[in-house]
Amino acid sequence: MTVWGVGGGALFGSPGALVRARQNPLRLLRLGEFVRGVRRRLATLGPIDRIVAHFIVPCGYPLALAASGEIDIVLHGSDVGVVCSLPSFVRTHIVRRLLDREARFRFVAESLRTRLLGKLALPEREGLKVRSRVEPARIAVHRPKEADTRRCRTILEGDDLGDGERAPIETVIAPRANRPRWVVCARLIPSKRVDLAILEAARQGAQLTVIGDGPLRGALEKLARAHEPRARFLGQLPRHEALAFIDAADKLIHTSKAEGAPTVIREARVLGTAVLATPSGDVARWAETDPGIELLAQP
Repeated sequence: MTVWGVGGGALFGSPGALVRARQNPLRLLRLGEFVRGVRRRLATLGPIDRIVAHFIVPCGYPLALAASGEIDIVLHGSDVGVVCSLPSFVRTHIVRRLLDREARFRFVAESLRTRLLGKLALPEREGLKVRSRVEPARIAVHRPKEADTRRCRTILEGDDLGDGERAPIETVIAPRANRPRWVVCARLIPSKRVDLAILEAARQGAQLTVIGDGPLRGALEKLARAHEPRARFLGQLPRHEALAFIDAADKLIHTSKAEGAPTVIREARVLGTAVLATPSGDVARWAETDPGIELLAQP
């Protein structure tokens, strides 16, 4: 595998391109740099057997159309939202052009496929049905070492860490027994609605630990100070540490407003951790066959 950088860096990165663009609309100017960079790179590669474009815009349309060979489009969620928000004639044009190239479409969640199909006119809808399938993104979940899980369990039970402090995985804190240990692992942005997780944990008397960072962290910490048990914030952690905390928790709470197939829920269930989640995306369908997923009413 060879990886090339093609520009657009200020637009991309945590907590996501759409959030970064809303924070600073001037970052959208870097999209042109990204598009030009990809086109230049494609031109140097010569004939291509197959191109896999993650996100229907801009990677599927227009960039994949600039290459030769077969096209596979992987739709993750935010890109479906963007396409569905476009004027109908633009949406029709994008899907039609890709269908004309006999592109294949892979949705990571059935709810995303249903949403886009519902926004298309009959010819494009029928074409997309034939050329699409649902296949969640593959994930590898390595069970944390038992020693790491034990240390994380102690942290989840522990006393208040104070504002903005990050507890290393090795920290040992005096435990508070008899409180459910809950964890939320998410970007701290409006659509993840971590405020609801804080309120629900306080309502049920659970000790909530928040893993993740983002522009809402300050407001969420202020909200947490007004409720008991007080939620604690560890910031963004490496994936292996985050998985150890999920493994150590009694429950993962996931209150996102709009999702496809949330990876963090899939990770929690692989680790055997119960989940309390709003019925967004495919979560309600999963709950029908998985008793370890409890649905929380979505306001």
